[in-house]
Amino acid sequence: MTYRGALDWLYGKRRQGPRGTERVRALLARLGHPEEAFPVVHVLGTNGKGSVVAYLEAAFRARGLAYGAYTSPHLVDFRERIRTHLGLVPEERVVAFVAWAKGEVWEEPPGFFDLATALAFLHFREVGVSLAAVEAG
Repeated sequence: MTYRGALDWLYGKRRQGPRGTERVRALLARLGHPEEAFPVVHVLGTNGKGSVVAYLEAAFRARGLAYGAYTSPHLVDFRERIRTHLGLVPEERVVAFVAWAKGEVWEEPPGFFDLATALAFLHFREVGVSLAAVEAG
């Protein structure tokens, strides 16, 4: 599968059923709860979430911390949503995650946001971040 093919599959995933955290929680459980590997600052609110995450990211970088940052939407490339002290999530990581997700059997299929969020937490754990700033909502 190509990166473009992985993105096409991801973009085609729509939330089914009511809003809530059940699907993403089930997805994170299948991945061994990567969100529990490091502390997370969840940024909530109506306006300014992306800016606050950018400020936190700059502070983490200035301190020399191994950090993760997750925001939406992206401007040009999906990978802009998932950043660490090492840069954007690699295309190969996105492709591998989508290949895994496509091969799973889901009782309640996760939507795009569930999948992107799980990929972010998984990537953060894999690169060993010490903390993350995550835009939520």
